[in-house]
Amino acid sequence: TDLGGEVVFERIPAEIAALRERTEALIVEAMQEAGSSTLGRYYSESLDWFFWRPRFLVSHLVGANRGARWIRGHISALHRYLNERERQALDRVEALALRKSQLDAHYVLQGTLKLWLFVHVPAAVLLLALALWHLLVVNVYAL
Repeated sequence: TDLGGEVVFERIPAEIAALRERTEALIVEAMQEAGSSTLGRYYSESLDWFFWRPRFLVSHLVGANRGARWIRGHISALHRYLNERERQALDRVEALALRKSQLDAHYVLQGTLKLWLFVHVPAAVLLLALALWHLLVVNVYAL
């Protein structure tokens, strides 16, 4: 609930792919408008790997939000090298990257909840079996 919005776990990979495609199209459009390859080169060298799959999984699991800080750090470092058109495109890329970071957090937390059932249910069954065994042993030795 702290992340805001609800995302269906099974749709997260498709949404990440859609964000990647929108970001790449935005980068290409900005390069064509500005006539400079600075933004495209930076995207391919630094941000491209981020959009391919969920990242910063442990950070999202413990609530550290390292992914958003990483994005803001990279975006702010690049801002001073761009012209005005490229800066506007970079701001939109930042918004898409932050949305992707939010999807990563949903992916990690919902995946943990789904896997938790495979731990919790067998442990509960084992606890009930041990309680019954204990009850049986106590009654046998009480006689």
